[in-house]
This record gives sequence, C-alpha cells and structure tokens, in this order.
Amino acid sequence: MTTPTWRDISQKPIGNEFAMRVTPTGIDEMKHPLRVRAKNFMTDLSRIGFIVSSEAKVKVFDKVLGQIWLLLEPVIMAALYYFITTVVFSYVGEQRHFLFILTSVIFWRWFSRTIDGAPLSIVAYGSVLKQTRFPVIMVVLAFMATEAFFFAMSSVVLVVFLAAYGHYPNLSYVYLPLVLAAQFSVMLFLTIVFASIGTFVKDLGGILYAVTGIWWYLSPGIYPVSKIPQDWLWVYMLNPFAHLLPAYRDILIDGATPALFPLLVIFLLFSVLSALVIKIFNWVRYYFFSFL
Repeated sequence: MTTPTWRDISQKPIGNEFAMRVTPTGIDEMKHPLRVRAKNFMTDLSRIGFIVSSEAKVKVFDKVLGQIWLLLEPVIMAALYYFITTVVFSYVGEQRHFLFILTSVIFWRWFSRTIDGAPLSIVAYGSVLKQTRFPVIMVVLAFMATEAFFFAMSSVVLVVFLAAYGHYPNLSYVYLPLVLAAQFSVMLFLTIVFASIGTFVKDLGGILYAVTGIWWYLSPGIYPVSKIPQDWLWVYMLNPFAHLLPAYRDILIDGATPALFPLLVIFLLFSVLSALVIKIFNWVRYYFFSFL
C-alpha cells in the first residue's frame, strides 16, 4: 500500500474545534479535557440525529411509496418464503408458520441491510470527513442508527400481525433487550470491519450481499432448528442467528423465556471483539483519507 502524503490540517482551538494533524505516522490530535470531550460527544450525537433524519427523508419520506414499501417489503418476503416452504416443498408447519417467518424476516432484514450497506458507509461521507472534524467512527454509528430507525418503522408491521394472531406483550418481554443487545453487538463488530475494508475495496458490497443471502438460509428463519441433522447440529449452533431468531420467537410468539446462556455468550464475545476492532479502526482511519 502506498504511504499517503503528509497533509497538515491543523487548526487553532475555536469553540469545539481543536487542532488535528495528519502525518505519515498517523493522526495527531490535541488531547481534550473530559468536560470538552463530553461536550463534543453530545455535539456529535446531535449530528448523528441530523444524518439519520436526512437519510430517512431522502430514502423514505420524500418518496411516493417509500413508507408503504418499507412496511410492505417484510410482509411480501415472508409471504414468498411461506409459499416456498408450504407449497413448493410441502412443509406442514404449525398454524403460526407465517408469523414464525415474518418475525425472522423483520429482525434479519435489520441485520442484512446494515451489513450489506456497511462497505459504503464511510465512502458516502468522504467529503464531510475531509472538511470537518467529525469522527470517522461517528459516521459508521450514524449509518447504523439510520438502519435501526428503518428497522423500528418496519417493526410496526410485526406488532400488527402479533396482535392479529392474539399475541400481546407479556412478562417474557423483559428478555427482549438482551436479545437486541446480542444482535447489535454482532452487527457493530461486522459493520466496523466491513466499513473499514469497504473503504479500500469498493466492490465488497456485492460480495456481502451474496454472503448474507447464503447466511439467511443457514439460519432458522423459515424452518425450525429441529430440522438440522443431529450430526451437524454442533456446527450449525455456531451461527449466532441459530440462537437469536429462536429467541425472538420464544419471546414474541410463545411468551416463553429464551435460552439465556447462548445470548449472554454472544453479547459478551462480540462486545469484546467490537472494542478491539474499534481500537484497530482508530489506528487505520488515517489511511482512509487517501481512498475517499
């Protein structure tokens, strides 16, 4: 890799802006007092909110069918998978089989949209990063926040179908934050990794789209885990979604307590991996400027 040329973009401290210098040895930034860092963090959060609202407006609210499609897409996908499993493959599931699939699709789409779009999350804001002191990691978090907003909107469909099937909030919902946190930790780790690689490898998105498509069929989204041969079950259970998707269905559909130990392992493991990859991310971010 060619070493980027030295660029001095230093500034004197003005308000919340502080000196930063990009050199061949990395990014040299002035150390801020804790009070200033907290204030800058809150400013960055407000910028993330602005990015989320802007992206939502462009991708959804400014389009004629944007909001309708966001709500209909998971229903159409679930209906397609229901047709394939029950009609084409003659799978005889329980009466709630469609709701079983829809629940998986809602939460999987949150994951797949985020991972598929991760490679371009930094590149898309290249001009902003070059002209401002906005932290690179905040761009990635803004992208994830946008996808989380779209997920929250599409979840309205799931709430409606759960009510139609007679499933209402119950005591098992207290475990839902743990499942969401476990999935988010997986997404955070993978998003940062692929956002970093995608800055250098522009066609990574197409590869990830194929990978997440295969990953979906290797997860219990349209079939139960009981369909997996016993000899291969230990390998299958290494997939985080072999635990996450059933946990969502246990809570939302069956009103039961999910298997907590695998969820805790997933959350702790990927939280540690996310912390490590963020440290690496802060080290390699210097090289991003030569590829934006």
